[in-house]
Amino acid sequence: MPVRFNVLAGCESGIVKGIDTSNKGIYVIHKPAETYADAITLLEWSLDNNEIDYMQAYIATKKNNILRLKFADESIQQIGTVARESPLKGLAYLGEDRFVTCSENGALSIDHIKNESLVSEIEANAGPDICRLRINPFNRTFFGTGGKENDLKIWSIEELMKNEKTKNKSVIFQAKNIRPNTVRLRMPVWVTDFQFLDERNRCLVVTGHHQIRLYDPQASARRPVQEIDFEQCPIMSLALLHSSNNERFLVGNTQGEMAQFDIKHLSSIVHKYRGVIGSIRSIDTHPTLPLIASASIDQYVRIHDADTHRQVSKFYLKSRLTSVLFSSHSITNREEEQEKNGETETKEIKNDEVWSQFKRKSTKESSDRSSFKLNSKKKRKSASFE
Repeated sequence: MPVRFNVLAGCESGIVKGIDTSNKGIYVIHKPAETYADAITLLEWSLDNNEIDYMQAYIATKKNNILRLKFADESIQQIGTVARESPLKGLAYLGEDRFVTCSENGALSIDHIKNESLVSEIEANAGPDICRLRINPFNRTFFGTGGKENDLKIWSIEELMKNEKTKNKSVIFQAKNIRPNTVRLRMPVWVTDFQFLDERNRCLVVTGHHQIRLYDPQASARRPVQEIDFEQCPIMSLALLHSSNNERFLVGNTQGEMAQFDIKHLSSIVHKYRGVIGSIRSIDTHPTLPLIASASIDQYVRIHDADTHRQVSKFYLKSRLTSVLFSSHSITNREEEQEKNGETETKEIKNDEVWSQFKRKSTKESSDRSSFKLNSKKKRKSASFE
């Protein structure tokens, strides 16, 4: 079965929808028995995201149910529920049916699937008011956490899984708050999202106090090596632009303002996008092409071109959105296919016409020859009688 969509969107109603950006189609992939009872909170890729047959996405809901979506046949299966008192703020697939999860109250664990349910192997505490957990895609043995008055921490999965005594050593980097301002007031901490940049665990962090920070664990200081402000509203979403070799990134805030930055020139904005109304809940980019998908509270998913900065298309999904994912699937354009089929049909028709003309011509020539032979025979007979 061919893949019908290349953008995945999660809604507050609990519905998961697929979008075909080539043919502008919208499909309902998953609809719960009772809408608005269990909102979609997280969408994350698995490790096998290069082959269509094995491409999977993992979905977390407000009630901490974990679902697995297979792109090949569009099937969704519930693989278990994480028993937590607060909703999950991060989910990462580690391979071999293992996950690392973290809830809002800081309960962190490594779980594995056993008999169609999730069983905790290792448990730890990441601190209160967690807003995000993300794994390092360049080195999947490390992940990070951060939240409100809970600054960035980078964890080692290997150290976490060794034994109970090394849990304190599993945090390999803990960020330090910036210095007080000019009137010696402490700056509040509110990590809303972050992204890893490379294997060195360099990390981009956005905050609820409209700050963008760059951390380097290999630097001597634990404070950010660079910091800028973006507008005046909390920044809620962050995504790397994969087509630029992760040298550029995008941020979106609660006012609907989305901008593109260059990591090497952090102080200047590459481009600021317009037309979004309401908070931008999630941003994701195409793995290879310069395309950006953003989901906002105005119930639209917008596709922008990162090079021309123009809006390519937008899709109204009839529900408040929480998350979006951009896949690498190439979907053929139906109009182009129809044109190609039409061209092949016209060529076949032309070939049939030429062949029929050739047949008519050959039959006419053969009939002329036969009539000429009959006439010549008649003449010979008449001459002999004379």
